[in-house]
Amino acid sequence: MPFWKKEKVERVSSGHSGTLALDQNDRPLVAFVYHGSVYLAQGVKREKWNTTTIDSVLPLRGCPPGLALDRDETAHIAYCDMSKKIEGAEAGALCYAKVEKGKASLHILDKGKPYYCGVYPSMALSRSGGIAISYHYDAAGDYDLSKEIIKLGVWDGTEWHIKPLEKSAPGGYGSSVAFDSSGKIHLAFNRRTSTGAVDTGPSYYASETDGEFLLEQIDPHDTRRPSLTIDDNDRPHISYVFETDNREERLAYATHVNGEWKITELGPADSYNFGGTTSIALNRQGNPLIAFNDRHLLKLATFSDNSWRTETIFKPKEKYEWAREFYPVNPSLRIDKLGNILVCFTKNSILGNDEICLLYI
Repeated sequence: MPFWKKEKVERVSSGHSGTLALDQNDRPLVAFVYHGSVYLAQGVKREKWNTTTIDSVLPLRGCPPGLALDRDETAHIAYCDMSKKIEGAEAGALCYAKVEKGKASLHILDKGKPYYCGVYPSMALSRSGGIAISYHYDAAGDYDLSKEIIKLGVWDGTEWHIKPLEKSAPGGYGSSVAFDSSGKIHLAFNRRTSTGAVDTGPSYYASETDGEFLLEQIDPHDTRRPSLTIDDNDRPHISYVFETDNREERLAYATHVNGEWKITELGPADSYNFGGTTSIALNRQGNPLIAFNDRHLLKLATFSDNSWRTETIFKPKEKYEWAREFYPVNPSLRIDKLGNILVCFTKNSILGNDEICLLYI
């Protein structure tokens, strides 16, 4: 078994997480929101991070930013800011930062009217320099499903285009976006089907054709926010947590086989009140790896030799009690050019003594 090393990126308050990316030299960068600001931390060497303040915001708890790096090592960050004003009231906004050589240019791409906008942003870059950001938009703020949609911000090289993914099918919640080899946009998302503070619902896949999106249902179960990646053959790979009919939470992996969705159940993923997110990436052989949490354990599922295996990669040393509970949430998985695995996650605590951490072999 490999020996996993952990280092602290930054100490944060409760409810904040980071997103990981790797530069051309495989050095890690982590974008995160904490205490009224968006930050970008760059690992210059093991155990040493340089952190830059990008923007001042009113953050939304549990909403990590989107992060991607282009070939020029310019960082692109998408994030939610709840401090914007519309008609004198606080409103969420989807914000975008382009960070070149330590200097950030800031842009507001979309505003809520008057509630949540830019929630759970996911970002992807195309080979030709295009940018896509998918995000949750709630025009009511009162859990009215008819007012909730997934929206897209698309940079075509000249200007931004903001549009809804669906015009007549509301309820879109958490999403993950990716480009294929030809520059077409693909999304995986879940759709809330119950009113109230419930973030689960069936999962869907959307693929772009002639500027429109074809939607397919992946899983009718109650699912949480999915993670999507596209392989070199433009085949989608998706990970997510779903609830069984007995209300047990399980990890699932979905991909297209012969024109149909093949779903593989991979085991327990007890994530209720523990984030419920997964992160998927492909290794050099094109095989999927999935980082996820199973209650107070951070785990990694790996596919090789036509089978899946799961290992625990992080277990808190602190005593496991509800009053002082430490648990890992919101993993962000990347694989470098040599095949080394890196996982950014938040070591969360009910007491608020959180840390954004990086795991590596």
